Amino acid sequence: EDLSVLFKNISWIVLAISGVLIVIGLIGRLSSVAFFTKYNMGLDDAKMLWWMDAASVIITVGFIGQMFGALLTPILSKQADKKTLMIIANFVAAAALVVNFISPEAFLPALITHTIMMFCFGVMITLLFAMYTDCSEYGEWKSGKNSAGLTVSASMFSLKFGSAMGVAIPSTVLALYGFLAPVDGAAQIQPDAALSGIKMMFNIIPGIFFLVAGSLMYFYQIDRKLLNRIEVELSSRRGPL
Repeated sequence: EDLSVLFKNISWIVLAISGVLIVIGLIGRLSSVAFFTKYNMGLDDAKMLWWMDAASVIITVGFIGQMFGALLTPILSKQADKKTLMIIANFVAAAALVVNFISPEAFLPALITHTIMMFCFGVMITLLFAMYTDCSEYGEWKSGKNSAGLTVSASMFSLKFGSAMGVAIPSTVLALYGFLAPVDGAAQIQPDAALSGIKMMFNIIPGIFFLVAGSLMYFYQIDRKLLNRIEVELSSRRGPL
């Protein structure tokens, strides 16, 4: 019965698929940073800041951007409803990756665009958890049955599935483009096709996942007005605590 309620919840299905795509895009991007800095930008493992090489600096600054995105999400949510904000965050993240794709293969453009993307991801992941709760309340409002536990656990499973896919995709893409693995720990000179594959995996492929995730959110049905109605009616049904 709980599964029946869950799979009739179109908004949850849309959100779960979008969540999978967002996580795939993120993990695929993070898995490609070291390849891009080493082979496309020509930066070796030398320390750039404290103990960190170029890839570590980009990833670390990006996570700081994610933190600020998460912290600012409640403020941003007052300016736009969650659905609109999720769409904007995905589209801005995709746009940042396209900008990096057409920019020179240099450290600063990669750092700036990656931080913008991670800021957007901070907004996305914060909204995802809040919207899963909204979907749970929507399901209870429509069916009269509280299946919050299944809704949340199924949502977490979808995110873990996205993580697994995100790890697998980069190696598959690089193999298709003829990437040459290190021999005895020594990096090989990559053919032009492999460099193009790394650039695609670092920018365009994650951008496509973000773009599709944002586009799917147009089918999400729970807006601020409906959510207010749901909360009032559920409160009335449940009665005083």
